[in-house]
Amino acid sequence: MKCADVLSSLAPMLKCVDVRIAAYQIEGGWYVASGSIRFSDAAVEDRKQDIENEWASLPSADVQGFRHVFDVVEISRWEELRSQLQSGRLKIRAEELLLPAPLQISECNLYLNWNAPSETGFPTFSANISPNRTGPDTTVHGQLRNPEGNESLARMLGARGYSSVADAIRPYLGLEKDSRDLFGPMFSISVPVYALIGSRWLTGDTLTASVKLHESGWQQFKLHGRLQFEGSDRRFLVSVRPKSNGKEAVGYVGSVDLPCTDPEAKLELTLSHKEVGIVYTTRDTLKALMPVERISPLWAVFQRFCSADELTALLAKAAFVEDDPRLAKPQAQFENHVSWMLSCFGFISIPLGKREKLLVPGKKIELGTIDIIAFHPNHNILLFGACSLTPPDRSQLGCIVSVRNYLLEELAAPDLFSTSMVIFTSAPYTESAFVAGEPGFGMDTEIVHVFDARRMREAMDALLRRDFEWLNNQIAAHGIYPDAFA
Repeated sequence: MKCADVLSSLAPMLKCVDVRIAAYQIEGGWYVASGSIRFSDAAVEDRKQDIENEWASLPSADVQGFRHVFDVVEISRWEELRSQLQSGRLKIRAEELLLPAPLQISECNLYLNWNAPSETGFPTFSANISPNRTGPDTTVHGQLRNPEGNESLARMLGARGYSSVADAIRPYLGLEKDSRDLFGPMFSISVPVYALIGSRWLTGDTLTASVKLHESGWQQFKLHGRLQFEGSDRRFLVSVRPKSNGKEAVGYVGSVDLPCTDPEAKLELTLSHKEVGIVYTTRDTLKALMPVERISPLWAVFQRFCSADELTALLAKAAFVEDDPRLAKPQAQFENHVSWMLSCFGFISIPLGKREKLLVPGKKIELGTIDIIAFHPNHNILLFGACSLTPPDRSQLGCIVSVRNYLLEELAAPDLFSTSMVIFTSAPYTESAFVAGEPGFGMDTEIVHVFDARRMREAMDALLRRDFEWLNNQIAAHGIYPDAFA
C-alpha cells in the first residue's frame, strides 16, 4: 500500500512524526548516512523527551566527522518534511543536511506484517527506502554506502564501545539489531496501526475479547470471527464497544454468543480497518480460551468413585450418613467431604483434621481453630473454612476471623491474593452470611459466608451442569447476600 494512502487512512490516530539521522561529514558538508522516520500518537514534547532519555542512556556515538541528530514535529508538518526529503535537503532544527539524491516517500510501498507487532506493541506498516539516483554513483555517495572503510571513524567509535558504525547507528535510530545494511536503504519508515486483539476468554457459550483501539479511530475497525467445528464453518461479526473513555489505545471489548463450545473447535478472530484492511488476527482452539477448571477432568474422574447423589447426601445429610467407619467422628468425615467438593470446584484443599488448632509458635497457647484451608490458583483466593454439623452461631465468627487475621500477618505479600471465610454446615437452613465486626467484636467488619444443606445442594447442581465458577462467584463478592445483614 502506498505510503501516502496509509498516512491518509490512519491520520486521525497520528499526532507527530520524528526524524532521526546519522550524519557523516565529507568535504565540509554534512550528509545523511542513514535515517529513520517514525509516526506516533504521542504529543510532540512527550516524544522529544522520550528520545532524549533514550539517547542519554546510550554510549555517545558522536565523534569527529560523525554524529546523530533528531527532531519531532506535528503531523500537520509532514508535507513540509516530505518536500525537504524529496528535494534532497533536510532541515533538522534549522541545520541543513544533504541527501545524495531525492527521497520519494509518498509513492513507496509500505508493508504490514500484522502478526508481528513492532517495538510499539502494535502492528506497523514499514519499509526501507533508498534515494532515487538518476545518474552514476558519486564519490560522496560511494563513501556513504561504505563508511566502514573509514578506518579512523571505526577506531573512534570502537573506543566508545561500538563494534562497527552500524552498531553505533542502530540504537540511535531505533532499528532492530538484525536490520539490513544501513547504507543501502537510506531510510527506515514506520507507521503504527493502533489496533490489536488482546486477551480472549470463554464464559459458558459467550466469547469475550479485549480489543486495543485508538480513541480517535476505533469506529473504523471491525472484528470478524470464524468458527470451524464438526464440518461446519461459521462466520460472524463481533460487536465491539468502548469499555472506558480514556485516551489510551485500550478500553474496548467485543463479545458474541458462539453456536458451539466444543473444546476442539477452531476460532479465528480478524481485526480489519475499513481502508487499510486486515491489521491483526488470532487463532485459537476453544479449549485454550476456557477456564482451566472448565476442562479439568477431576470432576468427571471423581464421579467414578463417588456419584453426585452420594456426595450430595454426604454434604447435606452429614449427621445421618456414615461414609468411612475408619473416621470415628462424623465431624471428621464431613470435613473430608467438604474438601472433596472444594477440589471439584478447582480449589487446592487441605482438611486439617487433628491439626486444626492454631498455636503460638513454641507454646501451647491456642489462638483459634479452623478445619480447612484451600486456595484457588486461577482466582488467587485463599479460603478459610470451618465445618459444623449443627447450625453455626455468632460465637463461631470470632474464631475464624481471628485465625484468618493471625495468619495474614505472618504471610508475605498478602495483597497478592484475596481471602474468603466460609462456614460449611449440614444444617438444613441458616443465614447465608454473618457480619463480624459489629459492636462488641472489637475487629474490623468482616463477612463470613455460610453454606448450609440448601446451598450444598446448589453447589452440587452447579457441578452437574459444569458451572465450575459458581462457588467462586458465591464467595468472591462481599455484600452478595443483603438479607443476611438485616
